[in-house]
Amino acid sequence: IMLLSSLVPLRRPPSHNNNSSITNSTTTNSSTTTTNNNSITTTNRNDDHQQVEECEYALERWPCSTQNRVALSSKRPCLVYQEIVLPTSLPTPHVRMYLTFRNFYTAYITIKQLVADGVWKTVLDRYALMEDAHFENDAELMHSISDELFSASYRPSHLRRLRVYLYQPSPLWGTFELRDVQCHVVVPDRSMEKIAAASVEDEDDLVAASSKSASASFVPLLNADDFDSQKVEQRRRRGERVDA
Repeated sequence: IMLLSSLVPLRRPPSHNNNSSITNSTTTNSSTTTTNNNSITTTNRNDDHQQVEECEYALERWPCSTQNRVALSSKRPCLVYQEIVLPTSLPTPHVRMYLTFRNFYTAYITIKQLVADGVWKTVLDRYALMEDAHFENDAELMHSISDELFSASYRPSHLRRLRVYLYQPSPLWGTFELRDVQCHVVVPDRSMEKIAAASVEDEDDLVAASSKSASASFVPLLNADDFDSQKVEQRRRRGERVDA
């Protein structure tokens, strides 16, 4: 029986426990973040987070790259990690940052941020991705982690590199890693301001064009006396007799 269990992937029967600590989406703290009708009000933990009052917001994908999995030894157990590199700093201001990825048989992770040359600070410790490391029911699910879960040592203004340590205590799975890693940021939505500014510019251009057209088509009006004087002058130039 022990031999068969080590060869056959194990699947746990579906659980109906609503108190499970494993979810596909990041849990948010309702006391610090409130979302309503596309508006967000946030109170941040430290000075590096920009304070953004209640406003419209948008979710944008931010460029990042993921390096190959690194194992510090050819034998398990050993430290295994992947690094996430951001080529540019996060936008200013921004409200939230999310890491989304597909898990591949990783039981839990620890995330560290590079804050100085060779100095790594732990911002998320032992975050579970699988309910049970020995069962593969949830081994390949998508996950989204918000920086709201990060510790006080997290510095968004210095975010250029994250190191994700991967842990899998079960010997059943030979390979475990993170796949399809993406970074997203929540930023104030400036589209309405741009639309309003464009409308004002269009209106100014329309008024200017109308004024130019009116001035180009303007013809001075002549009264009856001026019209008669012009006729008399034309008859004189032709040598005709003009009565006084």
